[in-house]
Amino acid sequence: LHNFVTSRTKYGIENLCRLLLIHKRKEKDEIHSEDIGVAIERGRRWLENQQRPDGSIGKVEPRQWEIWDTANAALALIETETGGNKDCIANAVNFVLGGQLENGSFFFNYVPKALKENLYFNCIETACVALLAAYKSEKNVSAEVKKGIDFLIKAQNEDGSWDLPYLGRISKSPSVTGYALKTLLYIRVCPLKTLQKALSFLEMTRRRNGSWGRASEYYNTESYAIKNISEVLILAKNEEWLTEEESEKIDMMLQRCISYAIKKQNHDGSWSAIGPSSKCLSTALYLQTVLNVCEKKEEKEMEVIKDAARFLTEIQEKEGYWYGGKLGKYNCDFLATSEVLIALSKVSEYITNKSQFPNLKGKHNQNINK
Repeated sequence: LHNFVTSRTKYGIENLCRLLLIHKRKEKDEIHSEDIGVAIERGRRWLENQQRPDGSIGKVEPRQWEIWDTANAALALIETETGGNKDCIANAVNFVLGGQLENGSFFFNYVPKALKENLYFNCIETACVALLAAYKSEKNVSAEVKKGIDFLIKAQNEDGSWDLPYLGRISKSPSVTGYALKTLLYIRVCPLKTLQKALSFLEMTRRRNGSWGRASEYYNTESYAIKNISEVLILAKNEEWLTEEESEKIDMMLQRCISYAIKKQNHDGSWSAIGPSSKCLSTALYLQTVLNVCEKKEEKEMEVIKDAARFLTEIQEKEGYWYGGKLGKYNCDFLATSEVLIALSKVSEYITNKSQFPNLKGKHNQNINK
């Protein structure tokens, strides 16, 4: 209770500081592209060094949320793969696929064989990360991925949402729907009816402020939903069968969520978090949102990206990971590190593509480009 009250108080103070200093960005030291490259390399090595003999990635003891952590780590290593340990990725993906349930889904923990037919043991979010990691690793729709896709399509509710049955009344978070729809759209296997129903649900659950809310069970940060849903909206815009009206609704939702994200950034480049989340995780998710949504980086967006990248490189732990906070007894360092690596790799890719980026000096780290 003490930690929660302290966290809420700090969140409120940071919000007040944003309001008081909204137009007073301080001059900060330049962020060098080499710093970003070094941070990515250190984070990759930390994840790779946490791999167990069975291919899973996580702490030796206790083994918590091992499918979830391994799938996220594998996806991050794939997204940042530049001559890294390919065996590490292959072994991680094989471990994750070994946890697939009979119905095609996955649970965040490894489920014993005797329980794999129990439909209660499934987690849409874990399934989606696992399927994306497998698809991106193998670069094709394998039998396991096809089985998982069939499950996702059948698991959609009549109102267009997906849920997590083990969470009861708060299971229908928009973030869960964001995970599911993003996966189907990315692999390009999303039926039109599935897409339209899901977009309707996301439009219905959007808050006036442009976000989709937060919940302690979902890391208590609005960025958890915003990051995934913004990716959904971007992917959906490329679907030829969308009507003009649906396209306009998508543009409106994207504009509102990016305005919300930029408005919430602190002056040190971070985004605030409450309770189980951490600034590292929240900042990584918001940074990905800004990078994904803002196709043309104006001066304002440039400052947001630059400040966030600087914050993440400066706050990296000496061992190479990023602190993620805790969700109950679960340690979120692996999720935070995975999301930060993806965020920084997007910044790095932006630099490498020779786009204009004020105050980013130097060439991209040569070790990362190998």
